[in-house]
Amino acid sequence: MKYLWFHLFIATTLALTACGEIQDHSKIRTTSKSINGEYIAGVGDTVLTIENTESLPNAFGAADILGRTRPTGTTTVYFNGYSNGKAQFVRRDVLIHSSKTTVNSTPLIVNPSSQSTFSGNIGGIPYYGSSSTSTYPIIVPPNTPQDQVAGIRDINIAPKLVIKFS
Repeated sequence: MKYLWFHLFIATTLALTACGEIQDHSKIRTTSKSINGEYIAGVGDTVLTIENTESLPNAFGAADILGRTRPTGTTTVYFNGYSNGKAQFVRRDVLIHSSKTTVNSTPLIVNPSSQSTFSGNIGGIPYYGSSSTSTYPIIVPPNTPQDQVAGIRDINIAPKLVIKFS
């Protein structure tokens, strides 16, 4: 009875853990070069990139318990040069539509290993035995749908920062 309660507790804990909410995540990267604490970028260089993702939904619409994610888009800021002493930037938002789920993103693993047993009688003499076959598992890759670009938006940014050359 003690083991039954333990297994029931584990099953309940796993079920509740599997029902987490879908969460959005963002990762920020800068690719500009830093020299003496100042960032240097040439015309057309990427200054900042933000990669947006969300939790991979499972079959019940909750977040994947393994923490896998799927992309939802990126925001990139490019240095576009100078105009009237002001730095000019371009912000590009790319929205991504993804149909990935845990169901269509998990590979199928087939274990072709087997064990056979046999028994019988020949002329009143019983016989029996077993046979094992072992081989490497076969991994069938998932048929994951491709992500689709849902929209691209470019916005010109002209900060109120005035750059003076001496």
